Amino acid sequence: MIVVAAGRGARVGAAVPKQLLPLGDQTILQRSVAAFDRHPAIADIVVVLPPELTGDGPVLSGVTARPCRYAAGGQRRQDSVAQGFAAIAPETDVVLVHDAARPFVSEALITRVIDAASQHGAAVPAVVSRDTVKRMDRATRVVRETIPRDEIWLAQTPQAFRRDVLAAAIAAGAADATDEASLVERSGHAVAVVMGSQRNIKITAPGDLELAEFYLKR
Repeated sequence: MIVVAAGRGARVGAAVPKQLLPLGDQTILQRSVAAFDRHPAIADIVVVLPPELTGDGPVLSGVTARPCRYAAGGQRRQDSVAQGFAAIAPETDVVLVHDAARPFVSEALITRVIDAASQHGAAVPAVVSRDTVKRMDRATRVVRETIPRDEIWLAQTPQAFRRDVLAAAIAAGAADATDEASLVERSGHAVAVVMGSQRNIKITAPGDLELAEFYLKR
């Protein structure tokens, strides 16, 4: 199954959540969900939305062949994922968590994370950093060290987990985490890395939306 975390942000400068902005003839959210709906291994879809949108059926109307269930998000990302996780079917064995703001996830990438999570218990897609990374002292704003670039990988979604692994990480109730892999890491379980995709962009700024429109035209 999949838990699609739609989030609350409107960082592209719009008055509505960025995931509900149009991208071609569909919204960003619709494109993200449809990618999983097309995948033969996906059996169940739960979409986590801001509470005020959970009763808005037209958000995904006509986009999926499978029925979608909705869950109300929380204040933190991990709260939202916990709400979505609570709504999944009891027979689910592997759970995928995906940012709705990544509308170009491919079938091949979805397959890679499912296979890796089935084997290792947890998997995250990532791409190698193209830039030199500096660690800075916050107080002095002086560079403390340069981190070897080949050690830096940029995490993406969908992240995939065996049900028991993610359940244990959620139950541990760790401090704020920026992604589910972080929760799993803190619970003591190793997370495998699979190759992500440069096209699997996350739309957070106006320039990202312009790039997404360029990809769509191509």
